[in-house]
Amino acid sequence: MPAPSIAELQAQATSLAAPHLPFTERLPKLELHAHLTGSITPATLQSIWEHRKARDPSFPLAPPSEVLMPEEGFDVVTFFPLFDSYIYNLIDSIETLRQATRKVLEAFAADGVVHLELRTGPRSFTGANGESASEEAYLRTVLSELHAWNAQATRVHGNGGMRAFLILSVDRAKSSPARAEDIVELVLKLRNDDSLGKLIVGLDLGGNPLKGDVLDFRPAFLRAKDAGLGLALHFAETKRSAKKAELEELLSWEPARLGHCVHVPAYLREGVLKRGVGVEVCLSCNLLAGLSAREEGWAGHRAREWLGGGGKVVFCTDDVGVFGSEGSKEWGIAMGAFGLDRRRAVDLCLEGVEVVFGGREERERLRRCLDEFARTEVIDQGAV
Repeated sequence: MPAPSIAELQAQATSLAAPHLPFTERLPKLELHAHLTGSITPATLQSIWEHRKARDPSFPLAPPSEVLMPEEGFDVVTFFPLFDSYIYNLIDSIETLRQATRKVLEAFAADGVVHLELRTGPRSFTGANGESASEEAYLRTVLSELHAWNAQATRVHGNGGMRAFLILSVDRAKSSPARAEDIVELVLKLRNDDSLGKLIVGLDLGGNPLKGDVLDFRPAFLRAKDAGLGLALHFAETKRSAKKAELEELLSWEPARLGHCVHVPAYLREGVLKRGVGVEVCLSCNLLAGLSAREEGWAGHRAREWLGGGGKVVFCTDDVGVFGSEGSKEWGIAMGAFGLDRRRAVDLCLEGVEVVFGGREERERLRRCLDEFARTEVIDQGAV
């Protein structure tokens, strides 16, 4: 049977999710795997592009509508250049970074997310207007937007609303061991400096999974773990990166969460389940980028095996700006594809609270939020 086209997969996803959206849009969601740059919506990128084009008619980048989510989709080879050669060239000033970060926060909150852990790698840049920013300035800009958001959420919503935190990413394809150590050093400096740095809660290993040797990064990640940062590692995204030696090395770091987990061998899956490690599942990314076999469809995604084994599964968006599927839709797809009822969805969120990186008070806040939701939305309406 031939694999369905991207358009067919998207139509199937819409059909699967539609009956559940009235519930999943209200569900207080945890977003634990969201890359900042990949979460910028096409509308925001279009606005930034139009402003740049109006200021400089010779600006060479094509409009976002011609670049994001091509008809044939992405694969692991074509996906990463989207950021290096396009989005990073649009977000190349402190002002566009502030604007983009603020819009990302607004979008997740509007979708009913109550706990957000954004990921980004430290970037320095020199923009087309000559403005330059160091990696520390880049991170402080993002952190200041998160801090302002959290302060406003507390004023307006008390213990409700969305709280946002930051995970720093190490790119396995571009980073040397020394580079990884420098990132950890910068994280620790920021965490020791002021309240902004306290919003950095974890370290992520990501980037092109076909490149780099994970063993190179062991010292940096163990140092981060010893300093109290949570570890969230991209894991078994592709068959080529699901080799026994790599997966066992990553597990030896004792991460709290693993991302994607598409090609985990059965014998390792059992070990992950026994450890209570969180599994960040990104359905749309996996199917539309071909990480999960498109011919197996949504119901054939390996998330079914993690759910069947009782895993702490949290459905996440990864790059909602690229794949166009908000958290509410990802949960709706999951409910439709895997036969989850409303009670199970809430229970999965409650189990996911155990692996968030926001600290004890944040976990207690989230439990209260979900318990209240369960009383009003699940029990009161007779759902099982």
